[in-house]
Amino acid sequence: MDLARLRATLADLQTCAAGDLESQTLEFKSWCDNKKDLCQELTEAVVCLANADGGHVIVGVQDRGVGVRAVSRCPHGAVTVDWIRAKLRDLTKPSVSCTVARIGDVVGNPTIPEYADLIAIEVQKTNRPGGHRTNAGVSYKRSNNECRIEYYEGDNDYSRAAIEDLRYSDLDEKAIRTAASHRELKFPGINLLRLRPIDNLLECQLLVRSDDSQFELPTIGAIILFGRSDALKKGLPNSETVLALETSINTPLTASKWLNLIDAMEAHSQWIGQQLPKMDIEFPDDVIRELLLNAYLHRCYRTQAPVQIHIRADELEIQNPGGLLGSLTIESLIHSPPIYRNFLLADSARQFGYCEKAGLGIDKVYYNLILNGFDFPKFQSINDSFSAIIRLRRDQAFADCARKSGGALQLSLTDLIVLRALRSRGRLAIGELVRLSQRSRDYMDDVLADLERRMIIKRFEEAYCLSERTLDVLAECGDKTQLSLFKSSSP
Repeated sequence: MDLARLRATLADLQTCAAGDLESQTLEFKSWCDNKKDLCQELTEAVVCLANADGGHVIVGVQDRGVGVRAVSRCPHGAVTVDWIRAKLRDLTKPSVSCTVARIGDVVGNPTIPEYADLIAIEVQKTNRPGGHRTNAGVSYKRSNNECRIEYYEGDNDYSRAAIEDLRYSDLDEKAIRTAASHRELKFPGINLLRLRPIDNLLECQLLVRSDDSQFELPTIGAIILFGRSDALKKGLPNSETVLALETSINTPLTASKWLNLIDAMEAHSQWIGQQLPKMDIEFPDDVIRELLLNAYLHRCYRTQAPVQIHIRADELEIQNPGGLLGSLTIESLIHSPPIYRNFLLADSARQFGYCEKAGLGIDKVYYNLILNGFDFPKFQSINDSFSAIIRLRRDQAFADCARKSGGALQLSLTDLIVLRALRSRGRLAIGELVRLSQRSRDYMDDVLADLERRMIIKRFEEAYCLSERTLDVLAECGDKTQLSLFKSSSP
């Protein structure tokens, strides 16, 4: 333990308020109201320091006090140095390397006798690529004198971190074989079934060798993809999914599940697929799978919050913890290259054929929704969460028209976005079409000119609307009511 640093800190405490002394490497904690709160405060503090530069936590000090007025005796009889040491070992994952001691036992007789019963915790800076987290699965990192939840730090891939308390036996071999079979369907000629399941995971770097090379440790990515339910609850307790059927306001139905990604994709797709037909809604399975996959691959697993699936009378919402990263915004999702919070997890899902490296998931969502007569998805990124909201009202005539004419007319995704927007809103200026398509003004000038040349749309003053020819095709698809609406808004 750094005794010189401790003595200097105690000397400063005689003339300064504890809160003013806190820094990147120093944190003061009171005894809290009870042992449970004390455990939480201390585990968060040591995880926070370990994930940054290391440092010291001094226990038994009030932030605003000075000298003897800053300290108090521990009111919890069972709290000892050994008790704190054991709690920090058990409640941090992987266990944070730290030294715990009573100050009177390591610095001799302090100038102020009351300081002797304070507890000092010296925390080592982590050497683990994934850092540490609390037992609840939350990772913190020190920033100046504050502990903040760590959402994303450049190349710090949380899904690559090993979970020391779990083993290969905590993975579901059936899920691994299911993924291997899926990969063979997507990439014919790659026979993974000839390999042992453990070799499949070693190939994808989802397992890492222990320090003594006696066994393989599963990474967080491996547990998310293939972990058994009990292993998920133990090693990653915040990997929960909450299902909420809210079609009846008075009697909403909710359920909680801990499933690995392979099983969750199947079970939750099936659950959504069973509920929507009861509401007379035919919904594309591909959209459900892409939105679920996006939620599990891009969610923040450091955050103590579940993925939530809500089915309401008029909408489907899938929400995951963790907002958009880097320069991504909801206005640039269609054509932006993907930014990965959990790169190993996403790359492994790609290797097993569940997604593409090009990041085309959002494109597929738009394309399949429009072709099936639904409106554009609504995305929200607020309060460190991300939501995809799908309105469930369907335009059957537009769906029939798009399917009938889309292939023959060779319509691109941007073309379809323009047609769907004009179908819903009658006429729009080019600025609004630029925003909806997430393309540049120059790009949209060319797209609109081409659609106008092919007599699919037409210009009306400073805006665009569907052409009479397109409205006639919609009429042939049996939408007389909407036809009259659109003709009333056309020149």
